[in-house]
Amino acid sequence: MRAGEPSVAESGPLHLSVWSPAVRPVPGCAECAELAELRAQARRAGDGSRASDYAVMIRTHDTGHAGTP
Repeated sequence: MRAGEPSVAESGPLHLSVWSPAVRPVPGCAECAELAELRAQARRAGDGSRASDYAVMIRTHDTGHAGTP
């Protein structure tokens, strides 16, 4: 490629999802239940940023779930 020439993609466009899959607390997990309740409170208060933070915490909290240490 020479200077000034546009680059050409080898494949088609990359499609990214706007939303992540739904975050669901693991049944029977006290920490998941607490985080889910805090997320629900944030949603009711209209605090989308905080609700998103709790969703991330639910998603990344996996100690003891599905065989994780």
